[in-house]
Amino acid sequence: MEWIPVSERLPDDDTPVLITVAIDHAVTIIGVPDHTAYYGCDCGWIFTNNMPVEHSVTAWMPLPEPYEEQHEHDVREKGMRG
Repeated sequence: MEWIPVSERLPDDDTPVLITVAIDHAVTIIGVPDHTAYYGCDCGWIFTNNMPVEHSVTAWMPLPEPYEEQHEHDVREKGMRG
């Protein structure tokens, strides 16, 4: 997966994605695009707890698939076949 600048396109509303915000250093967090006002801030992005993202979002990417732990049996079996 690669970062997508917000100047190129935005994700669907209400879809959680990873976002990078413009502050003194790079910060990557989960945010949700939303074009409704929350707490008097029509900033266009909210955190998953509905609080507004108060910094400029510069890029986003889809969330990765959740981690799935492999069991020892599965690992050995793959090693024998592979």
